[in-house]
Amino acid sequence: RLEAILHPMIGENAQAQAIAAGERPVVFDVPLLAESAHWRARVDRILVVDCSEDTQVQRVMQRSGWADDAVRRVIAQQASRARRRAVSAGCPKQKPVTSST
Repeated sequence: RLEAILHPMIGENAQAQAIAAGERPVVFDVPLLAESAHWRARVDRILVVDCSEDTQVQRVMQRSGWADDAVRRVIAQQASRARRRAVSAGCPKQKPVTSST
């Protein structure tokens, strides 16, 4: 219910920021992008920042004070790492990005 109220407001604010930016690049940090076809359709490029599940668990535990098993239960409900990477690779308007490192 709260999401039904907040998400339209967030979308309107994001759209306003994108319009105000003109030709400058705009970066949106969308935590559940892989689960949101709506957001994927609105962008030209998707960059996924990835780490191992153990690193993810440690970061959440340090930041939020959650127990290991609680963090892993939440992660299990989200898109897999492979799915998140596939979303980035499958962005139709995206040109490949390579790294020399």
